[in-house]
Amino acid sequence: DSDIKANAERAAYTATKTLRKVQRKVGFPDRIRLRGDRMKERKTVVCFGDSNTFGHNPKDGTRLPWGVRWTSLVQEALKEEVYVVEEGLCSRTTVWDDPVEGVMSGISYLEPCLSTHRPVHILVLMLGTNDLKPRFGLSAYDIARGNVRLIQTARQSLLRKQGFEPQILLI
Repeated sequence: DSDIKANAERAAYTATKTLRKVQRKVGFPDRIRLRGDRMKERKTVVCFGDSNTFGHNPKDGTRLPWGVRWTSLVQEALKEEVYVVEEGLCSRTTVWDDPVEGVMSGISYLEPCLSTHRPVHILVLMLGTNDLKPRFGLSAYDIARGNVRLIQTARQSLLRKQGFEPQILLI
C-alpha cells in the first residue's frame, strides 16, 4: 500500500507542477459561480488514460480511493483552480482495438468524451502502456504515432467545437 501511495504522490506532484506551468500560460477563460455571488475562474482538466488514470489497485482489482489516485491528488493540490475529470479505463490503448478484450481504443471514445466535458482547457493523455502487450506486436514508433493521432483528433475536435485548442500534456 505504501508503494502504491508513493507512486501516486510522485505522479500527482509531476502532473501538478506541469499543470501549474500550463495555467500560467493559458489564462482562465471560463467563469463559474462558487459560494454565492463570488465569481472564480476555473479550468477543466481532462485526464484521459488507462488503468493508471482510473486508479486500478493491482492487489485486489478494485479502484484506489480518492486521495490516493494521482488524479485526485492533482485536484486536491490545485483546489478550486481547476476541475479534474478522471477518464481512465483499464486496458485502454491509444488507437488499437484489443482482439481479446474488445473495443478498448482510446481514439474511439476521445471525441465524445471531450465533447461531454467542454470546454476543455487542458488534456492530459496517459496512454500507450497497454499498446505494449505482445498480442499487438507494436514498435515504439507505432505507439508514438497512436498518441500523435490522439493529439491531432483532440486539437481538431475541440477547435471546431469550442473555438480553441486545449493545452495537451502527454505522459
